[in-house]
Amino acid sequence: MPGDLRLSVILTAQPAAGEPDTDTFARATAIALEAEALGFDCVWTTEHHFSALHRTPSALTLAGYLLGRTSSIHVGTAVTVLPLHSPVHVAEQVALLDVVSGGRFRFGAGRAGPSAAYAAIGRGLRYWEEGFAEALDLVLAGLNGTVSADSELYRIPEVTVVPRPTGSIPVSVAVSSESTVDLAAVRGLATQQFTNVDLATRAARIRRHAELAAPGYYDHGCWVHVQVADTQAEAESILRTHLDRTLGYLLSRRQKLIGTPTKARALSDDPLPGRFARTVANDPVGTPERCAHRLRALAATGCTQAICQVEMTRDLDASLTNLRRLATEVLPAALA
Repeated sequence: MPGDLRLSVILTAQPAAGEPDTDTFARATAIALEAEALGFDCVWTTEHHFSALHRTPSALTLAGYLLGRTSSIHVGTAVTVLPLHSPVHVAEQVALLDVVSGGRFRFGAGRAGPSAAYAAIGRGLRYWEEGFAEALDLVLAGLNGTVSADSELYRIPEVTVVPRPTGSIPVSVAVSSESTVDLAAVRGLATQQFTNVDLATRAARIRRHAELAAPGYYDHGCWVHVQVADTQAEAESILRTHLDRTLGYLLSRRQKLIGTPTKARALSDDPLPGRFARTVANDPVGTPERCAHRLRALAATGCTQAICQVEMTRDLDASLTNLRRLATEVLPAALA
């Protein structure tokens, strides 16, 4: 397999119909523990607010819990919605998770969509529009020692973040455009690319990053849907049901966007047929042999970490089977 592609798992904490939240998180925990046993590189947590589709209002809190339940696997956020929070407080939490885990924590930051969370939790839409880069710089400054700010968005007296990190904490940025790729590259940070992105676009973003960033190794993550099955038809049927449920939520979410620019509304306007076809064409969905082929193609883009969503059915046994087949059937074939 070209490049250096490692497998990670993302936990979306999406409840099944009528499922108690306790069961949703028990399933997420079981998947994390199995991923560790199978030798996966990292488990990633997400942040969503007031969502009928997800149950994770704090990626950092869930990451801390999973770091306590595991002993060797890395745990990271994909992502912490940074403009919603005090960047100094985020830096404190990141440093704390690094210290108590012995250096197993990875920090991913993004801004997500302009949802009602920016009014209910954050300080308004302006922080979504203008605040991410400054907030990121303040977190990085805090992780390096002292931090202060006197801008229109942030007024922070000089403080020193404690505890001090054990070393250099891996930091990555969610990217969905050239501007966010540039933002990560000039700061020497790796990228995270999410789903519904074709391989050519992934490769172009990584090439652009390489043109702008200082020389070095960058652990670029790409979030992919994974469904391993005995037949292509079976895998595609499971994926279609999952995407149909997800797209229904995205369409309803349009009503919750605040002061939304046209480009943000477009995020919810991608119909199911296009999203489904793009996912099947680019992601590891199908037989073990086809999934292995898709992983090799992903590695060829320059991506170094496949961030795998394996919870297609929201059923624990099915999710664990999917995870195990990925590790024991797909990965060996990809490496052959």
